[in-house]
Formats: sequence, structure tokens, C-alpha cells
Amino acid sequence: MSTRGATVYGVLLLFFNTLFLASGGALVVLSALLLSDTERVLLSRLLLLSPEAQRSYYPPFYYAALAMGCTGLAGCTTAFLGYWGACQKRKGLLGTLIGLLAILLLGQAALVIVLCTLPVGAKTLFGIGGILESKTLTEVLQVNFGSPGHELFTAAYDLAQYTFKCCGVLGSSDYEASWWRMQELGSREMRVPLTCCYLDNLSSDARAFLDPVPHNNTVCQAPDAKVNKIERFQQGCLPSLENWFTTQWTYAAGIVAILFGLQLSVFFSAIALCRRLPSRRRQACANSL
Repeated sequence: MSTRGATVYGVLLLFFNTLFLASGGALVVLSALLLSDTERVLLSRLLLLSPEAQRSYYPPFYYAALAMGCTGLAGCTTAFLGYWGACQKRKGLLGTLIGLLAILLLGQAALVIVLCTLPVGAKTLFGIGGILESKTLTEVLQVNFGSPGHELFTAAYDLAQYTFKCCGVLGSSDYEASWWRMQELGSREMRVPLTCCYLDNLSSDARAFLDPVPHNNTVCQAPDAKVNKIERFQQGCLPSLENWFTTQWTYAAGIVAILFGLQLSVFFSAIALCRRLPSRRRQACANSL
């Protein structure tokens, strides 16, 4: 009975371990794809709104991609050890596998707990809470857009306006009191950035926000709302940004949940197999737990 049980749990371990290996490989691929998705990474720059966060050189999604890749490589390494332990049916290997999985699970759980209990200031720094409030985003936009030293923020917001067909935070009037408008960085006639206008750039051109060509800039920059609404986006970017970031966090939560579930499956399968192996070294296996 013990031999049959060991065989069953060995098959289960191999099955879950295969899924775990596949998920690790998928994380590495997703990491590479995210690093190459410069527009998505640049948009995440808008999460860094506090003065402390703005000192960060790279956007949050850049670090998320690196973390994802490292997690995937760690998962693949652990999965290979799981194959070895399942095939050899040696308690020492299984004990090492269980220990590594316990470290991964505890580390991930600790990270989630820390992120959920961070004070508001640190949450803003990491871009996980209270960072898309209309007042805060408007103030940052009015101070930073177009100003020296904030070129990445400017590019990120231009990208947001181009991508979501919007202007400002709550509307184009947000630029009236902006540093960009008062310093006349565009020109005396420019009331909104060119990315607030309907463009002649090809819709397939993902980098049009870097060189926008308005369809009719004169009408777009007109002060009368009844006139400029023909060529200027009227909706603010805040709703679209909130929806976009919510979608990104949903994807991230789904990936974490799947990975966590697979790790638990491999963890308990390894424990079950270890307990059903011959009892002469059962104590050594128990100590490794």
C-alpha cells in the first residue's frame, strides 16, 4: 500500500511540477515581453507622484518585470529539483525541494503582507494606493509637465493623452494654471499640448505621442470651448488611467494567485510522497520540514 501510495503521489508531484515549470518559463517570457513594451512601462511612470517616488530613475513596471523574471528563474530551478526528487524518490532531495518551496511561499506571503500594511507615504512610493487622486495628479501635472528634469513624466502623460484620447486630468482646463502654460514652453498661442488634439499621425504609430501632428492645431488651441471641441479631446485622463491601472493590477493578482496555487500543489505533493517512502529515513525527512 505504501509503494502504491508513493507511486500515486509521485505522479501527482510530476504533474504539478510540470505545471509549475511551465509557469516559471511563462514568467520569464512575460518578463521579457514587459521589458520590451516600452509604452506600458512608460505609462507606469504616472504611478510615481510623490517627491520621493519621482527620484526613481526607472518606472515601477520595469522593476516588476525584473522581479517577474527572477521569480520565473527561481521557479524553473525549483521545478527541476522537483523532477529529480520525484524520479529518484530520495527523501533528501524531496526535503530540499520542500524547504525551497517553503522559502518561496513565505517570501511571497511576506511581500503581500508588507504591501498591504505599508503607511500611506510608502504606498505612494510603490504606486499601490492613493496615487490617482484627482487633486494630487492635477498638482503634479501642473508643476511637472514640460518642466526641466521631468522629461519622462511629460512623455508618459503625452502617451496617456494620445492613447486614451483625453486631455489633462479632469479636462483641458488643468493646463491653464500649469507651469508649462505660464512659461509658454510651447508657444504663446498653445493652450494645451499637441497630444490633446486630434492627430494626423497613423493610428498604427505607437510613438506618435513623441512627434504629434495635429489635424487642425489652430482650432484645437482656440480658447472658445464651442470651437475647440471639434479638434480637442474634452474628457480628462483620470477615468481612463484608473481603469487601465486597475486592469494591470488584476492581471498581476491573477498571475500571483496561479503561481501561489501551483507552488502549494507541488509543496503538498512533495510532502505526501516523502511520507510514503520507506520509513528508515522518515525522521530525516521530518526534520527537513
